[in-house]
Amino acid sequence: MTKIIGYLEGTNAVWLSTLSLKGYDVLPLSNGYDGHGLNIQMIHLTRKPGLVIGYLHKLLPSAPYETTIEELLYRTKIFNIPVIVVCPKEFHERA
Repeated sequence: MTKIIGYLEGTNAVWLSTLSLKGYDVLPLSNGYDGHGLNIQMIHLTRKPGLVIGYLHKLLPSAPYETTIEELLYRTKIFNIPVIVVCPKEFHERA
């Protein structure tokens, strides 16, 4: 895994600071609608994180947009980038 952690907007700042202090670079990623950073759909071989982390709501489609979770995470799938999706424990099964 590369030492770059991609994160979606709203990711816990303490987590990101801790990762930075442990020697990881953190890269802001956008879901394509929030303009937070590099659009997650623009990840490619020479510009890819080793891990992506973010809250579930940043991956869920909102009306009237029809982008699916599978479409948003397509690049992470083809480049074998692990994704950690965060949501409250009581909703893990539903998520």
